[in-house]
Amino acid sequence: MKENYTSEEVNGLLDEFVTTMKQHGRNSIAEVSEKFKQDKGLIKPNLEVGKWYKDDYDGTKTAIIFIHKKDGGRYYYYGSMPGHWQYDGSFAEFSSRRFSIIPSTDKEVEEALIKEAKKRGFKEGVEMLWRGSSIGKCSGILNYIREANFLKDTTVGWNLFENGKWAVIVETPTEMTIPEIEEKLGVTNLKITK
Repeated sequence: MKENYTSEEVNGLLDEFVTTMKQHGRNSIAEVSEKFKQDKGLIKPNLEVGKWYKDDYDGTKTAIIFIHKKDGGRYYYYGSMPGHWQYDGSFAEFSSRRFSIIPSTDKEVEEALIKEAKKRGFKEGVEMLWRGSSIGKCSGILNYIREANFLKDTTVGWNLFENGKWAVIVETPTEMTIPEIEEKLGVTNLKITK
């Protein structure tokens, strides 16, 4: 058995393996093989603009990102990173071995978007502003529509998220009586002037 293989030889062997597995209906093994080749730095991911991807870049954290532009070797993206939302000005070359990017499922995208929506405060009864002019109330029943790339409030038909942009939550003013304000501030004999 040969002990040392070139990158091209390893890729050839793995491609044969993937072809065989796909012929037998084992796509998950094909995905594992693709991830293996990326992890070993044998190939750079071939990412398509307009698609969502999953990046398990350290084995414990997962990012769900949407590639919206490619310029040379740079891919511009937005999405759910571990601990925060990454806006569309971000880019990466995805050439490092730490990246193991595979296409994400609609369910993974929907879960990431709903988690981000809840983190932003979208819930039943919250008023939201969409496209700077329309205000509606959120029902809290959300659904991801892959074809249009948006997260929709299915009851009222409003988009909370569309192509990287989020609706804005409209803060409703709190009404309080003078005694309630005094109690909250810990003062007495509050005088309000204009």
